[in-house]
Amino acid sequence: SPIPGCPRFAFGFQADSSPAEEVFVEKHGFDALVFPNPLQSNDAMLNLEFSILKKQKLSAQIIDLEGRVLKVLFKDRELNAGVLKEQTRVQGLPRGVFLLEIKNEAGGVLARKLVLEWF
Repeated sequence: SPIPGCPRFAFGFQADSSPAEEVFVEKHGFDALVFPNPLQSNDAMLNLEFSILKKQKLSAQIIDLEGRVLKVLFKDRELNAGVLKEQTRVQGLPRGVFLLEIKNEAGGVLARKLVLEWF
């Protein structure tokens, strides 16, 4: 259920968000969008948009499907409530399917599939 007094769209929910994602956001206080996805050029910018419900520390990294960390985007960054937009390059990473893993200090872990298609 939505947070009283807060419009649903203010937290970056998409119309097709699953009930499980909504429960995660309510419990852990953050969500993330990643675009463009797939990323089609090694020098293209990857856009990250974090919706944060309460001040907290977040860490974000790109991992392969075996759990190996390939790139740390940031670690234990204290973020205020609101929407944070960030861009990063993924140069040096191979083509393939990866996970963008976002963790908070309370143990909440959100993973978003990231596809890199270099041509």
